[in-house]
Amino acid sequence: MNTKTWAERYAGCDCVSGTEASTFLREHLHWLPRGNALDVAMGEGRNSALLVKNGFDVLGVEREPIAIERARARCGEGLQALQLDLEAGWRPEPQAYELVVVINYLQRDLFESLQDALKPGGALIYESRTVGNFALQSNELLRVFPKLRVAAYREWDNRASFLGFR
Repeated sequence: MNTKTWAERYAGCDCVSGTEASTFLREHLHWLPRGNALDVAMGEGRNSALLVKNGFDVLGVEREPIAIERARARCGEGLQALQLDLEAGWRPEPQAYELVVVINYLQRDLFESLQDALKPGGALIYESRTVGNFALQSNELLRVFPKLRVAAYREWDNRASFLGFR
């Protein structure tokens, strides 16, 4: 088990999660309504950068200052960053976003507020692993977003990927 903190991981290399945006996000980008986007646990901003490049106004939420600094450098002025600990009770504003993106992060008590953060017609992309610590159960994402219409879902390569619309 890796006992490094996220701060130690970020300090140890230039790109903890790589430089390319999520494959699932890239594949479904053309389906997503443009406007305000929320990138939850944005890390170094690889997914935010793709969204900014494609015309989204992005609010990225992240705990680690070094990750936020790297995300700002990668995204430029199209990114507004908010430093906070997601596990300290933060919830997104209801009906504020056309798009909410969560990649490689799992906090089950956020599920309800993530779907509520979407404007009518808004989209949620959620992707996380299905093996190891802090893993999704098989088909879990199909059950936890009852307010959303499933547009795409897959489990492959030890990952679950979900796209749903409000």
